Amino acid sequence: MVKIQAVTRSSSGIQPHKTESICTFQTVSGVDGEVLLHIATYGSAERAMPGKASQQIQFTESGARDMLAAIYAAFPTLKRTAP
Repeated sequence: MVKIQAVTRSSSGIQPHKTESICTFQTVSGVDGEVLLHIATYGSAERAMPGKASQQIQFTESGARDMLAAIYAAFPTLKRTAP
């Protein structure tokens, strides 16, 4: 698990993944009451332990702000509802 404080653009040659899965989220309180967005992804149905979280990341507010900017850049037709 890792806490994301910043998100920056990469230029590596990533290809689309062939498997699909689900993702869950919740908020948790960090040190000194800091709110963190906790995201967990789960393995595919073919995984040895289906239903077990594969990756878990937590976003700080600044990391979430960066991720929102990345999402809006990738999907410009999404409606912006946050300032």
